[in-house]
Amino acid sequence: MNRKRKALGALIATAATVGGLSIVALTPAVADVVPGKVSGAIMTTDVNSAAVNKNQYTDKADVYLSGGPNNPNAHFLEVGDYFLAILVPSGQSNPNDGGDGNLSDDVDSAVGRTFHSNGDGTVSALTGLTTHVISAAGVIQAGLPPNYFADTSNPGGVYIAAVCQYVPMSSSDPTPMTVRPQDCKYDAFKVNSTTPPQTEQGAPTAEKTAVPTHDRKVEWSITKTVDGVHSETFTQLGARTLHYSVSVDKTVDYDTFGLTGTITVFNGNVDPMTVDVTEDGLAPTVTGSSCDLDGSGSLIVPGEDTTTLDPGSNSVDYTCTFDSSTPPDLVTFYTNTATVTYDIGNGPQDLPVASDPFNFPAATLSSDSAPETINVTDAFDGGSDIALSPPTASDDYTWTYTRSVFNTYCHQYDNTATITETSQTDSDHVTFCGPNSGGLTMGWWQNKNGQSLLKANLANACSTFNGYLPAVFTHGFGTYLPDAYSSYFGKTTVAQSAYYYNSANCGGPTNVKSYLPTFDMNVFTAANASGTGTWMVEGQWVAAALNTASYPNFTSAGRPTLTATGNIVIPASLQGAGGIGLNACDSIGNLLTATAASYPSYAANKTAITSALITLLTKINQNQALTCSP
Repeated sequence: MNRKRKALGALIATAATVGGLSIVALTPAVADVVPGKVSGAIMTTDVNSAAVNKNQYTDKADVYLSGGPNNPNAHFLEVGDYFLAILVPSGQSNPNDGGDGNLSDDVDSAVGRTFHSNGDGTVSALTGLTTHVISAAGVIQAGLPPNYFADTSNPGGVYIAAVCQYVPMSSSDPTPMTVRPQDCKYDAFKVNSTTPPQTEQGAPTAEKTAVPTHDRKVEWSITKTVDGVHSETFTQLGARTLHYSVSVDKTVDYDTFGLTGTITVFNGNVDPMTVDVTEDGLAPTVTGSSCDLDGSGSLIVPGEDTTTLDPGSNSVDYTCTFDSSTPPDLVTFYTNTATVTYDIGNGPQDLPVASDPFNFPAATLSSDSAPETINVTDAFDGGSDIALSPPTASDDYTWTYTRSVFNTYCHQYDNTATITETSQTDSDHVTFCGPNSGGLTMGWWQNKNGQSLLKANLANACSTFNGYLPAVFTHGFGTYLPDAYSSYFGKTTVAQSAYYYNSANCGGPTNVKSYLPTFDMNVFTAANASGTGTWMVEGQWVAAALNTASYPNFTSAGRPTLTATGNIVIPASLQGAGGIGLNACDSIGNLLTATAASYPSYAANKTAITSALITLLTKINQNQALTCSP
């Protein structure tokens, strides 16, 4: 083979012998041409591309050219556009149309002899240009029926096949630019008869393609819950365990299969023949499938009518549909078959045509489909994502987990689950209301730490304390607390009583009777001595009022941080007109103000109110009062 290719290359300058055929050298090249040198190999073959470098033919109709032998290691004709010409092997210097010895231009122009090399040994037609038959095997017929090419003058019936690069003159003129003979590739062959071929009809050949499809659309939804309900509020003193769930649901909108392809029938005869093509369908059979000819090709008209096939090839498309309830599987190898019925004078004959075996592919998702597998994240309380396991889902799935929460006052815990790929979300939240915080007990205020804190921040403490006292307490010398203090300590007049509170002189020197640290010590002493009743109400009230003040000057001994705006749960006995006018959920500041304003009435005759106030104020100072959201 290599020796033969080397000899053909010498056609440009010297005489050589190829396969026993005498070939005369070609004359010098034509100058100033644009097309380049042909790279790769050509060879003569038969219609099925079964013969490698065939040199002997019975008829001109049998001569075909390929872009190299059917061998993966071959030096194929380079990808590109070319035209062919059949030449006399003696004295021919120019494969361009119009040159002496060009046997092809008597039958047709070089434009019709154009083709495209696929780079793998096969060739294909140039749309709107190529008129020569290209067989199902991907090889081009050297001539055009009925005369194919002119007879050679060589007495041995030898011809030269030339293949040159095709470059059109312009976008509007497909005439090939002139080529230099030395840039073309050549191969020699011999036709035993130089007369036109006989018109005996031969059987047609056919081939069939099959392109399976599998299309699918997926959608997802996501649902988020906590403890089985949405937006619940919990009120308790201790920690709470929350039970969360994230559920995703997968819906398949459609999952469809399809099959399309082309049936190509080749008539290698000089004369037309009558053919009829029918579509047989899938093997093995798929229940509910239906395969029909499209009727869009020129070979078959709608209704699968018989038609006449001219020499050469023609094609018809087909389409198969499938019942969605009984689709094909993805494992079985299927074939699609058709039948070409023809008559060449000896009665109708059937030519079965089957595609190569194929599998239906995995689904191709539509452009508006969600992915088959998703990733899910779950963000908690504005922080980082909770680690779901597994983090992905390819079908319906539910994640569950628990989370322990605890906080003082009320806090809303937001929680949002997200499908990463689709940005779908669902949110839920709970509100946890724990105990109040920042209070200190009467005992703390009685010790040296409380007394020192008051003396270091007296102005702030007095201002806050006075803010809760009503105008009704103004009496002579100044604002006072009930006479019970005086009678308890044996003091009968305002001037004598060290237990009266003078709001005007609250921030005065230590020898002034209204000095706050001394006053609260006296109140706490009375409360502890009594243990119940109005004395304990007064003691817990004073401690709570002091707890809500601001203390910028403090030591490591600490300070209270109770907030007057914090909301707490108010017992029924203190609510509305039957109590001291509070709401079911009210602020600590409102409680302190209402307690002071209502003291003269409830202290004397409302045991239930007194008891409720002692309990609630004590819990506030011990940080055990339940908080709420109004």
